[in-house]
Amino acid sequence: MLMGDLSTPYSAFVREERHLAAILFHLLCDPKNCRSLLKEFAPEWDIDTARGDWAVYFEYAYLRDYWHQLGRKRDEKGHSAANQRKYDYLSSMFALFSGANASEFFYDISNFAKFNRSVSTRHSDYALMSPARWQVKKIRERSDIDEVTQKAAITIAWMFRIKPDLVIQPSPSKALCLELKIESRLANYSSAPSDKSTAVESGQMALQRTMMRKLFGNQNVSFGLITSDPSLSLDGEYATRTWAQIFSALGPQQNQPGFVMAAIKRHDPGVKGSSSN
Repeated sequence: MLMGDLSTPYSAFVREERHLAAILFHLLCDPKNCRSLLKEFAPEWDIDTARGDWAVYFEYAYLRDYWHQLGRKRDEKGHSAANQRKYDYLSSMFALFSGANASEFFYDISNFAKFNRSVSTRHSDYALMSPARWQVKKIRERSDIDEVTQKAAITIAWMFRIKPDLVIQPSPSKALCLELKIESRLANYSSAPSDKSTAVESGQMALQRTMMRKLFGNQNVSFGLITSDPSLSLDGEYATRTWAQIFSALGPQQNQPGFVMAAIKRHDPGVKGSSSN
């Protein structure tokens, strides 16, 4: 006896958010669909297919991957050169937080092993540790840094861990950041001590907003939420649409695989289109 009824395809009842996010990513690779979605969230923006510099990213992890890129270039100094590039990058990030003191936080830049031990119980003795691996508890134990620097460090640590579900870049200097939900609620990143005296703004969307604005600039980024729950809304900075509204806006989809059409029709039964199988 098998554990499921395989006569009913999984596509008929799949609830995984990343599956639906991947299907939307697939649809947005068509410029027509991408333009239709931009009209819902950033109607003043458009893509230029002739220029060819528009892009759609699934689970956008720019900070993580840029950090990795900084460590790939080696010269005769080996790790020390990569560490210096990473230190310079983090110092520039701290400079975006008014009053934060990067030199205070990192100690002597020639002694990265000491710094790594101060922010993580799992540390390296030769490579400057990524903020994605900094531990909030260890940062809070640092009595040698002020509150502003501590808040900046925790915020940077969380920004390295978050990944917006979808990011559409109509050009390299602009970004539409989309959070996609089916049944789950918005997450929070717990980082406040028991006395709350140095609590950090750590809501999922607040962190995304901070990261994307510091990456692109306030005027070059827009935000949106796609959800199955119309009651799940955010402040005025986020345009909210249901999945049914999005699939309706994209219009009929032709020659899509059956499992793609099944996902679309589950959320917008009235949508028209054809399957390729």
